[in-house]
This record gives sequence, structure tokens and C-alpha cells, in this order.
Amino acid sequence: MTFFIFNCSSNQGSFFGVTDEPTGARLPSTACVKGKWEPFKKIEKSGKPRIAFDETTAKAEIEKQGYYLFRVENRFTESVVKNG
Repeated sequence: MTFFIFNCSSNQGSFFGVTDEPTGARLPSTACVKGKWEPFKKIEKSGKPRIAFDETTAKAEIEKQGYYLFRVENRFTESVVKNG
């Protein structure tokens, strides 16, 4: 399966939609508030874990409703390393 990933332009790279067709026509326009779906990346199903994207869930949602939506959040933590 080929996944076509689109980015919602109003969410600065944090909200994505995925379909199995290259135009993104199945993505709900109401989900991308104040923006539009823009092509981001095309990937082939690999069966291997990916950061922020679950192929199994995406495939099931696409088969069920024609698209899969997900959000990527960057979280940074600090730790203190003591010498001695």
C-alpha cells in the first residue's frame, strides 16, 4: 500500500492527513481549519515502526473512512547530569 501524506497548512507542520490516493480528495476540508491540505510525502508500507505514524492504524482507518488524521507534537525535556 502507498500512503499519501498531506499537511494542513494552518497548523505549521503538526497536523497531517493520509489517504491511499494522490490527490487528497478524501481528506475532510473541515478538519483543516483556516488552511488547506498540501502534499507532504509519499511512502510505501514497510511494516516497520515509524516515528509518529502507525501504518496499521492508518491502513485500517483508510479502509474504513477513506483517510487517517494524526498530529505530531514535539516535546523536549531537560535532564541534569551531575559529575562525581
